[in-house]
Amino acid sequence: MELDMYGRPGRPQVLYVEDEPTNALLMQALFRLRPHLDLVVASSGSEAAALAANIRPALLMLDMRLPDVWGSDLLPELRRRYHWRQVPAVAVTAERHFDGRRCGFVETWYKPLDLQRVLQRLDQWLPDPQRQPALLQTRRPESRAV
Repeated sequence: MELDMYGRPGRPQVLYVEDEPTNALLMQALFRLRPHLDLVVASSGSEAAALAANIRPALLMLDMRLPDVWGSDLLPELRRRYHWRQVPAVAVTAERHFDGRRCGFVETWYKPLDLQRVLQRLDQWLPDPQRQPALLQTRRPESRAV
């Protein structure tokens, strides 16, 4: 049985807060390439807050310009209210001048997204346990006749 990062049954969840349906559909298509992950999409800050009580994300991805809140204002609220201080967060924005690190994001993904890079970063943060290389086995010393 697969366990999430909290030791509960299930796939690791990623919360993506994005109000543009096309962008949400694109991310859902990418996540179909990573079936070991569970993408949860919210279209606004208020919807994210409503979903938050019932999920335990391993990663947050927040658009910056949401209809009801800036993503940079939503992040500290989600972290405080739901105790997600240790959950890494990615800013997703078309604003090239935005530096997410100053707002608590681990990195910023600029739109249009580099799809290959998104998949690579997902693989680094949330690797598929089925695709992990086997642990190196220790070699036993060869026995020599004395």
